[in-house]
Amino acid sequence: EAFLAVYDSQGQKVKDISLTGIVSEEEYVSGMAVDGEGRFYLALENSILLLDAEGGQKGKVELNADAWISDLGVGKDGRVYLSYNDYSAGGSGFVLAAIDFDGKKLGDTYENFRGGNSSGSGLVQGGEDYDFLVNDGSALHGYRLDTQTDEVLFSWIDCNINGNYVDRVGVMEDGRIAVMTRDWSTDERELALLSKVDASTVPEKQEVVIATYSVSQELETQIVNFNKQSDLYHVTVKDYSSDITEWTETSHSDAMAAMNSDLVSSDNAPDMIVLSEINVEQLAAKGVFEDLTPYLDKSSVLSKEDYLDNIIDSYTYSGVLVGIPFTFNLQTLVVSAKDLGEEPGWTLEEMIAYAKANPDAQLMDYATKSQVLNSFLCFGQDAYIDWTNGTCSFDSDEFKELLEFVAQFPDEYDWSEDDLSAPEKILNGDLLIDTAYISEFEDIQVDCSVFEGGANFIGYPTSDGSNGCRLSASNGSALAIVSTSDNKDGAWAFMEYYLNRKAGEMFSWGFPSRKSDLDRMIAEATTVQYMTDENGEQVLDEEGNPIEVNTGGSISYNGSWEYEYHLPTEEEVGIIRSLMENAKLASDIDETVLNIITEEAEPFFQGQKSVDAVVDVIQSRIQLYIDENQ
Repeated sequence: EAFLAVYDSQGQKVKDISLTGIVSEEEYVSGMAVDGEGRFYLALENSILLLDAEGGQKGKVELNADAWISDLGVGKDGRVYLSYNDYSAGGSGFVLAAIDFDGKKLGDTYENFRGGNSSGSGLVQGGEDYDFLVNDGSALHGYRLDTQTDEVLFSWIDCNINGNYVDRVGVMEDGRIAVMTRDWSTDERELALLSKVDASTVPEKQEVVIATYSVSQELETQIVNFNKQSDLYHVTVKDYSSDITEWTETSHSDAMAAMNSDLVSSDNAPDMIVLSEINVEQLAAKGVFEDLTPYLDKSSVLSKEDYLDNIIDSYTYSGVLVGIPFTFNLQTLVVSAKDLGEEPGWTLEEMIAYAKANPDAQLMDYATKSQVLNSFLCFGQDAYIDWTNGTCSFDSDEFKELLEFVAQFPDEYDWSEDDLSAPEKILNGDLLIDTAYISEFEDIQVDCSVFEGGANFIGYPTSDGSNGCRLSASNGSALAIVSTSDNKDGAWAFMEYYLNRKAGEMFSWGFPSRKSDLDRMIAEATTVQYMTDENGEQVLDEEGNPIEVNTGGSISYNGSWEYEYHLPTEEEVGIIRSLMENAKLASDIDETVLNIITEEAEPFFQGQKSVDAVVDVIQSRIQLYIDENQ
């Protein structure tokens, strides 16, 4: 039975209110608030249930099906306010609205509201200075209803608190802010009391600023841990996505343009940057990054020899080692070894010939023009742009061939509930190529099983026919030091701390870049492990046998095809090790370049212009863009 338990300010239960017949078994109560008249507001999936002070049902406030409820909060006026995100009719961004209890509808809405990231800490009464405090996961904000303005009070990192762990926030009578946190990796919970103090009373530390577009949980965790143990340095984050309160078509590109501008600035440059969502080659050609080799040579805990050779080579541009990922993953294309042999690597021409030789089979699953173009350019843009010399070759026969290849795919994929899964299509001979995302040693087992004659992890097509396996840092785990930083020693101190830790923590995934960690991962993945109790003793099943914990498991596709995993074999480990040794780092495609190509290629895709005509325009516009950004 579902019910509300009502307590007084002394913690004594006053009454229970039964919700039987009011809230169905299928409904989930995600939040609750009580207004100044003692009336109850219960947040369901897309509606707010209204109950009077005695628990009697008084109706619902219905939201549209695309709305996502974030939180409920009580204002100083005793009214209840709703924070929600509405994606209907192209809408985006959080909305703050008063709830009209008597009218059973939403009341006034308020602008410039960024919204919170979790129920219970996203809309909290703000004490004397603000109507509400709002936690967006990276900072605590104060919001005023009368002026409809948002103000950043402080970042969680600056308080040595992981914003992802914040569970509850409240304002005490003396003005202190109480923060309940929960460490999701250990389930450890803490209560922090934050007070305003004179800045002069705080021990002074040297600031290290890391630039990023949206900070990852892993990075934030390590920053907080580092700040707690460092007496010299304090790391903070400049998140270029944090100022986006309402998303538009240019929100991302505007934020990235601001980041790139700061990186080449002598005044606003950060000390470090996360090497994701940026074109590393372009910025390396401008001398943005510090060479890490001298720092590694002097380090007492790290050296180049600790890391996979291909990792070091991939992140080295013109002799400058710009970064080292803590962990990485692989992405590649897979085909039948029976059809194309076991040797990886092919050209676009060979891929097209393979498609023409099998006209009754689908080339790639769920592919559209934009997806295919983005995917191939993300890996192969280096074949068309040379940022070091400031040239491009989008008028080449190879790029024309790419556009002609992309033109065969639909603008939108026609989804159907009756679609078979990719493994089933491969088994039936209806799909030629699969895309493999590899971050664990088990991740190639399905492909090895379903391709007749075995799987060839052939890679994306390249101009020279070499293996086009893509390597990328997992979860934005590659950092660089900015060459114009005023605190390179502090930046290296954090990078050394960040890299010199054990792989396999909660927010760390993918393959470790350090050889010793990778060897340990392989040993753990290929050795049967058994369940143990708190004393380290094996737990036995009903028949007295030890319980295996890292074998078995399965994956189901559309409920019609299932695969049972096994411990990785020596052969499977060898395949992945070979991919690691030959994979190439693929920079994120420059957004301006992609927009130019997409815009100018559309007339060709629609049959309005020849491929020669559109590539001439693409070549001219991108060359101009390169010239302007040299």
